Amino acid sequence: MSTIENTEAKLDKILLAVTNTVPFCERWVDCDGIGLILGFSKSYVQAKLVTLPDFPKPLRIGGNGHPRWSAQEVATWARQRRDDAPG
Repeated sequence: MSTIENTEAKLDKILLAVTNTVPFCERWVDCDGIGLILGFSKSYVQAKLVTLPDFPKPLRIGGNGHPRWSAQEVATWARQRRDDAPG
């Protein structure tokens, strides 16, 4: 394999790694992830946000797994609350 072919093969691997990420709208996040999206601590998310009746429902694999929320649903929920806020 020539140097150019070797370089092209490496670039193809890098391109695949960079573009093979999960889009935001398809990600599932835990309480830490919700905190990163919304700018709150994990403890605040656990105590105040995920307990709200209108907060998106989590996914639990097998019914008992650690809860995960759709990042897209969390972001949409936050935008709706912002848009509905007075002022």
